Amino acid sequence: MLVCGMRFWVACSLVLFGSIQATLFELPRAVGSDCEPEVGNSRKALAELAGPIERDFPVLTEDEKDAELKRIAQERLKIERERLEQDIRRITNRLQTNLDNLNLWNTRAHLYEKLGRREAAIGDYTEILKRDPKATDALLERGRLWLALNEFEKAEEDADLLISLEPDNEEAHYARGKVFMEQWDTETAKSCFNKVLQLNPDHVLARYNRAYLLVDGSPSSTQLETAANDLKKVLTLDPDLLAAHYQAARVLHAMWRNEEAAREATYILSHNPDTECMYYLRCRIYMNMGKYRAALKDINRFISYSPNIAARHGVRAQIYSRMGKYEKSLDDWKIYLEEYPNDVDAIQGRAEALRSTERYDESIAAWTALMKLSPRLKSNWLEERAKTKAAAGDIEGALADINPAIDTRSYPQYFRARSEFYEMIGEYVKANAEMIQSQKASNNHISNGDPETRYEQQRIRLVKHVDKQIGLIQAEDPLANSQFGSNIYDDHEDWGLLWTIGLSKLLANPEKASIENQLKYVTMFIEAVDLYPLPEKESNKLVAALTKIAESDEPEQLRNKARLEARVLAALVEANDPNQSMSTPGALFFDRFDFAVDESGNTQSLRRGRTPYQWIYFQNDRNKGKAYREIKRTRDYIELLSLRDGEWIRLEEDQVLKSSDRKNWTVLAQGKIAPKEEEKKSK
Repeated sequence: MLVCGMRFWVACSLVLFGSIQATLFELPRAVGSDCEPEVGNSRKALAELAGPIERDFPVLTEDEKDAELKRIAQERLKIERERLEQDIRRITNRLQTNLDNLNLWNTRAHLYEKLGRREAAIGDYTEILKRDPKATDALLERGRLWLALNEFEKAEEDADLLISLEPDNEEAHYARGKVFMEQWDTETAKSCFNKVLQLNPDHVLARYNRAYLLVDGSPSSTQLETAANDLKKVLTLDPDLLAAHYQAARVLHAMWRNEEAAREATYILSHNPDTECMYYLRCRIYMNMGKYRAALKDINRFISYSPNIAARHGVRAQIYSRMGKYEKSLDDWKIYLEEYPNDVDAIQGRAEALRSTERYDESIAAWTALMKLSPRLKSNWLEERAKTKAAAGDIEGALADINPAIDTRSYPQYFRARSEFYEMIGEYVKANAEMIQSQKASNNHISNGDPETRYEQQRIRLVKHVDKQIGLIQAEDPLANSQFGSNIYDDHEDWGLLWTIGLSKLLANPEKASIENQLKYVTMFIEAVDLYPLPEKESNKLVAALTKIAESDEPEQLRNKARLEARVLAALVEANDPNQSMSTPGALFFDRFDFAVDESGNTQSLRRGRTPYQWIYFQNDRNKGKAYREIKRTRDYIELLSLRDGEWIRLEEDQVLKSSDRKNWTVLAQGKIAPKEEEKKSK
């Protein structure tokens, strides 16, 4: 315990500072240890009592020096006790002839207390009060001794009597606060300490204990802030108060002021290296800061005190996982789960580590066990099991798990997971549709008291945006490609609907804008479509409007342009339908196709771009700027479409075909699928 040299009311109250609730820094019950700094047993404290030892024993080890210091300290304490006993006998003899000498009673009471004989000390203070009922010092001292003996009613009576005698006696109010604090009547205790601080804002222990009470239980952010300010003031007044540094570390950690918390924790450990659970607290602080090597060092020290406490291994398992050392993490999870086999968080941590070490079957079994152990979170476990199956290459199994999870809970992350699964098998349109649903799920709630959800508000803004752009086109004002971008307003699912309706109306009113201008912006729209779903009904109206221009008496160049855009748009309506599949089971998949050398000696190739559904045309290893959109994959071919000229391309294993209508195909050139090494070089 702490070594106290001041009055009990002022200093010895510090022994209570080790019980801030676990909510402050997530201290699991099984992890905990006595968090109170062992100041009295530190090398520094022993050296102060016994004197330096290096001069006399220069060859001793550190452990031998500690043992020698303790031996010397014990001898000196023995001598001190004998001296105190002699002093008590001498004062007792003097009292035989001088019973009214209050100084003698007071001195002997202090001597009794030093020897731990509290009842005897209380008796002497009582004798003083018999002779002088207004002896406030005696009341104060007797009250704190009653408290030390857990005689709360008697301690409170002495404190109340003292306040009646001296209403502005700060130590009396502090004493009363300590009585209620010991009985966990925290509100009354805080009011007492508040009174002390009104009388003396620099009362160190009143401010310290108020901070201590503020963070009891589950403190609010306001309470934590007040406690932090109190502790800062305490440490300004008394920088060496170890208990305040200790509480400051915990409070600052709870407030995520991790740099400051780490400094306080380090201060404690520099003064008392054996403050066991401070290693745990600093470990958690370092984890928050992402300093996992430092956290590992502290948790190893913490484990060394009690290697058989399984919960400590659970903490280290988390650190190993964050460091990517999953095999070591699994070793610690094994130790932890032997004692806590039904700990949901631990089973989850182990399942994640198993997945990271590609032990998929074991990981899947763990997720399955969690569904039975924690059915309330079944959809979460289905998501995780789905991810594990996907990592193992079982996309069908992954989809079979994520689908019921989405049916149960429309969480954004579930749609994102399904999007990833579709992308793994080259279903890019389906993947994009899932990302749109993820956006909808994340924004489909009421905010700021508005009647519409955030998603509905996005649609309102999108309607205004499209109407504004159509108006600019009609006014013959230039429009940038970026104004069509599907990422505007967070990829709202009605993007294609609103633009096709707007452009159809524009083409239906040729007097509002020139045909050339109309077609220009239809082209810009098509280039912006990417994987975005297009509504069939509204898109067909736009195709019909384009076809009407193609069959009109407009200049041939404009008619051909309209015919091309109608063909490409119709193809995109089909290709971007998320209910259709881009690929068939066992379909071809490669990243580069090389053409045969042409008559001019040029080598040509089609290669996947950074976006996997986009292909780029190369000539002599130079990008020629012509891009194709991948539309379909089968066992026999990969089919591409050029948005620029409406040309269709099919890449087979040994040749490349082309078509202008997707019906009549001719051989463009002989070719071959590039080896993997060449594919890598081309990227």
